[in-house]
Amino acid sequence: MSFQKNNQEFITSMLMKVWFADDEALPLLVDQTLSVFEDWIQTEILSAISDDQMEKFDTLLSQDISDEQLYNFFNQSIKNFDSFMDWLYDQFEKMYISNYKQSLNKS
Repeated sequence: MSFQKNNQEFITSMLMKVWFADDEALPLLVDQTLSVFEDWIQTEILSAISDDQMEKFDTLLSQDISDEQLYNFFNQSIKNFDSFMDWLYDQFEKMYISNYKQSLNKS
């Protein structure tokens, strides 16, 4: 499964916890939240790698790479990468739901 598909499933699942499933605005909200999430998670992942690894990453990106190759790079570059990713997903969800609840309280 691709990173993009995983991310979309994560965002959809997360939004279902705070949004109405039959709301016609949900697909747009998923797209908008996915964009914010992908920017955020890229920043978090890239901040976890060293300058040397960043150079290797830049070289890797100049090629046509698969999700598997990208995963292997990060798995080798970031200690406990799978756990790190789980933690990032959890952190984003907590942050999003907390902000959502705060906005409800302001209404």
